[in-house]
Amino acid sequence: MKNIEETCSNSNLVRCHRSYFINLKHVRLIKKESDGMYAELEKEGAPHIPVSKTYAEQIIARMSAINDQYVS
Repeated sequence: MKNIEETCSNSNLVRCHRSYFINLKHVRLIKKESDGMYAELEKEGAPHIPVSKTYAEQIIARMSAINDQYVS
């Protein structure tokens, strides 16, 4: 997983959990629930992907940067 993470470092594919990667362009929102944080994807019926505390700040910062590109 670490090799994949390094290979994807310059793309929108980011690690969000020990066992998951997500493409930030397909994330509708990040939700914080009582049992943890989840990425909700754009595709209808797609499962919510867990976002661990380890990767949460990085994910939120990267999503903000992407959103800033679209607003500018």
